[in-house]
Amino acid sequence: MNNLGVYIHIPFCVQKCLYCDFYSLPGALDKAKEYIDKACGQSEQLSAFCRDRVCDSIYVGGGTPSILPPEEISRLIGTVRRCFGATETCEITVECNPGTVSRESFEVYKSCGVNRISLGVQSYRDETLARIGRIHRFSDALDAVDAAHAAGIGNVSCDLMYALPGQTEREIVDAFERLSARGIRHVSLYGLKIEENTPFAGMKLRLPDEEEQAKTYLSSVALFEKHGFYQYEISNFAVRGYESRHNLRYWNREEYLGIGPAAHSFFDGVRFCSGRDLEGYLANGDFTLSSPFYVEKERISQKEAREEELMLSLRLTSGYSLDLLYANTANRKQCELYVHQLMRSGLAVVSDGRLILTPEGMLVSNSVISDLLLLYGA
Repeated sequence: MNNLGVYIHIPFCVQKCLYCDFYSLPGALDKAKEYIDKACGQSEQLSAFCRDRVCDSIYVGGGTPSILPPEEISRLIGTVRRCFGATETCEITVECNPGTVSRESFEVYKSCGVNRISLGVQSYRDETLARIGRIHRFSDALDAVDAAHAAGIGNVSCDLMYALPGQTEREIVDAFERLSARGIRHVSLYGLKIEENTPFAGMKLRLPDEEEQAKTYLSSVALFEKHGFYQYEISNFAVRGYESRHNLRYWNREEYLGIGPAAHSFFDGVRFCSGRDLEGYLANGDFTLSSPFYVEKERISQKEAREEELMLSLRLTSGYSLDLLYANTANRKQCELYVHQLMRSGLAVVSDGRLILTPEGMLVSNSVISDLLLLYGA
């Protein structure tokens, strides 16, 4: 029996954050029940292709799942567990906005098997939160952590952002220290990226320069590790044993199916995603694997699989096998010289036969991975 991950996209939110490029629709909650009905139906149809697989991770993301009635989230999770099955230790995560949850909602989540909460905290300062379009205050985040724990959900993760307009390095320190004192077990740290078609793209923003961003990232890595949160991926840190199983599935190239519009899947060697169209999703009746609603279908070749494995493994602090790296390059000598160059410059180390990027190397990982992929084809 093979394991499977299921990602469920909830495309509703209170308001769009000014940096957000995810598919979400403010003010469409009148369609929420119809949407859950459709997502349950999609789960039923897709489960027919998964008889030899069972879920070991379910992730409800968005959008803002926590603005839906918790009973609807419970109904959806219950359907997914029934359709696909679930291991005894299945990790079940719900993303929440701190301004839209309560102990009562967490208790409903807990009753349907949710054992992990991901809170979008982002910043310590309420002024910064308002500046980026968030609807909560930092005190709401602290209350949400406490409420989740009180409801019996001990695995709480918090998202923090850096390189925000007007943000200081101290904001990361203050936010993390207050949250870690509350007993969180996981932190995701993301740098602001200005995406096209977001409000921020059309604004003149005063943002930290690259040197300031690098300094904040590296000091944050050191801060988290000092408090027992080890880095296991470029943007993710956890108390040991609390790594995100669902996100590791993406980086380890394990199978997952996406439910809902704009949800991505990797199944049976094929990558595909659903259209970013709520109305089209609600009107669609065919969610079998051959459905035209799934777009950007791509069967991954062996060469592409090797390149993906290299690219995704170097996001992780477990790194990538040097034997595989050298076996898959057409110019081993040139590749060896590049690896030694990375080590001399402090961007990588070699441990147990694996090439591992240092935090400094993580900062320029896109460039390093691009160079190694070029050597694959050299």
